[in-house]
Amino acid sequence: MRFEPSKLFFGVVDLFSVLLPGALLTWMVRDPLGPGLFGAAYPDLPPATAWAAFLFGAYLLGHFVFLLGTFLDELVYAPVRRATAAHQVRRLARGGVLAPRLLRTLADHLFSSMLDRAVVRTVALKSQALAPVDAVDAINAYQWSKVRLLREHPDALASVQRFEADSKFFRSLVVVLAVLGPWAWFQGSPVLAGLCGPLMLLALWRYAEQRGKSTARAYWHVLALEAEEATSSTGPGALGAPTHGGGVVVRETRGEARYLLVRPRTPEPAAEWVLPKGHLEAGESTAEAAVREVREEAGIWARVRGEVGEARFQAGGEEVRVVFHLMEPVEDRGSGAGERARRWVSASEVGSMAMPDEARRVLERAEAVRKEVGSTQR
Repeated sequence: MRFEPSKLFFGVVDLFSVLLPGALLTWMVRDPLGPGLFGAAYPDLPPATAWAAFLFGAYLLGHFVFLLGTFLDELVYAPVRRATAAHQVRRLARGGVLAPRLLRTLADHLFSSMLDRAVVRTVALKSQALAPVDAVDAINAYQWSKVRLLREHPDALASVQRFEADSKFFRSLVVVLAVLGPWAWFQGSPVLAGLCGPLMLLALWRYAEQRGKSTARAYWHVLALEAEEATSSTGPGALGAPTHGGGVVVRETRGEARYLLVRPRTPEPAAEWVLPKGHLEAGESTAEAAVREVREEAGIWARVRGEVGEARFQAGGEEVRVVFHLMEPVEDRGSGAGERARRWVSASEVGSMAMPDEARRVLERAEAVRKEVGSTQR
């Protein structure tokens, strides 16, 4: 039999995430519950019996702690994970709202933008692989990645499971500290009770960080496998398909509609004002590209209200096909947050602006769409 240190590590961490929390809780309740379970014989239990009772209690309570810890996945981890910039792009592209700023700040510190890009590409690969059997929604991207690694690259799966095992340990530790704090307070140990709060926050942080790393490793390994096989065909660029997504952001100021235009911060004399737009990334819709580009170029989070239509022009010898979307601003990060200079102009000012004719036609269509969908928020 071949000794595999990685499996030993996973087993030890899983053991600690169950038995160690259970042992601590069993020790905490030994005095109030011990006499009730064993009666007068409790103080005189033989060592073997006492150890058997202790281990049984630790195992039982440990599994209860582990079960309670799973609720942290939806109560804590999922809301923060859904607050990343990429998730905000998808929400606003569907007409949704921004996540609370606190959650977005936490997400920015916990999860890198590389993870978001990896998720988009892995979801596209999963959809491509499972579409023939009509099972796209039968499994999430993370579990699909683990199954694929199990079949094709078990050693890579071991690195994913190492981070996953760490996250389980700290998840259980959060539950134990949540119980230990009040228990210590009622036991007359305010110092220990006071330490439990900061330790619980640190354990929560470590849990979310390690879980994020486990998902990142799974996606990165799958993308590396796909690159080696050179079979990925999830990117944009099919004949006749849009190549760019763009945003016509409009707001009302004193009852007058004003549109967002951008240009380079240090423009050349002939530089023109244009509408924010950019290339589609792999697995990205034109609406999502519009939300992302408006944020990157102008520093504004904007929500999609409707589709304006497609614009075509030549650039660098290639045809550019941009689908523009009517959008409303929901959060302004400041004029210095974007990559470009920006300006809000009214319909009457458009005629005097240095801008491409195609952009003027898009703005005309956008005004008609704006009247159809109703007035935008200021």
